[in-house]
Amino acid sequence: MSTFSGEIIEIPGIAVDNFTNDSVKCFFLSHCHTDHLIGIKDLSNSELPIYTTELSAMILKTQYPDLNVKSIEIGVPTNFELEIDSKHETKFIVTLINGGHCIGSCMFLFQTEEHDILYTGDFRFTLKDVENIQILKDAKIYGKLKIYLDTTFMKNEYKNFPRQKDSCQKVVEIVQNHLGQSQMNKVMLQTSARYGYERLLIQLYEKLNEKIFVANKKVMEQYLMISEISKCITTSKSYSRLHLNTGSEENHDVEKHRENYLKIHLSAMFWTNWNESLPFIYKVEKNNFRVCYATHCSLSEIKDILYYLKPLSIYPTVLPEKSNERTKMFTLIDEIINSYNDKKTETKERFSFKRLKTS
Repeated sequence: MSTFSGEIIEIPGIAVDNFTNDSVKCFFLSHCHTDHLIGIKDLSNSELPIYTTELSAMILKTQYPDLNVKSIEIGVPTNFELEIDSKHETKFIVTLINGGHCIGSCMFLFQTEEHDILYTGDFRFTLKDVENIQILKDAKIYGKLKIYLDTTFMKNEYKNFPRQKDSCQKVVEIVQNHLGQSQMNKVMLQTSARYGYERLLIQLYEKLNEKIFVANKKVMEQYLMISEISKCITTSKSYSRLHLNTGSEENHDVEKHRENYLKIHLSAMFWTNWNESLPFIYKVEKNNFRVCYATHCSLSEIKDILYYLKPLSIYPTVLPEKSNERTKMFTLIDEIINSYNDKKTETKERFSFKRLKTS
């Protein structure tokens, strides 16, 4: 859950993934999960622009048609000149990078004369993914990179997650086996977030030739506007044997037909202390499974990326509620930075707590 205030201190006049400060000149949005949309309703009919990807802009406009949403093409550097007041202006270049978190998600690389600032938003990348992004390789070489980092799973109990590719394959196998046993059988995919499982939906359709019914009407409407996903979706609940439930919309149907329904709960939070020697599927009871499906980086993925990029500073955008857990996170960040930086740092001294909300 994001605790970020939205402020990029190196670039006055902008805010990212938080819309509570109407004194800025423009906003940037990494993706459309609700914890990154705080305050956005209050911008209806405002002239302040919100910059995001084309897909996120489409989603936003279906939810908030009165917002001033503008899309930026991924991978295309875009120049900005913002007049802060009569004596000051902000100049920077922003490049959007695919975030690997959910549909429409992106990272932002902001570049000024003094700094390269990578705001990751929520992201799921491996070291190999980062090594293949030329603009990040260049930022590494220039040596002036700062990172505002998704630290959702920057904890020792989440050192590893299975690859999404492997998670998808496992779900396909489970679903195929259940549906093959009887024409009366159905599957409920239970998720904790509205978006982030699009890769799995596409895999299920392509492997099983089964279209998916999406219980959330808003999400259904948005998916139908995206060609790559719309082919996988049906609006007929009775026709489909595969249902996606992003909340509690259809739990009553599962209870009524328990003998026919297979329920698969997709999550990452449940899977503490997982490693590659362990299974990433857990049978709760008959026809009820949990599968590890991570849309954020694990601790090992985060560390690999940071050791490669060697940022000058790291600002966590997801802070734990408990102070002792925050201290552990800051200590871990310091250990990473100090491993490649001769000048020792102490996060709790240089970090401005006013910049990140903790409640």
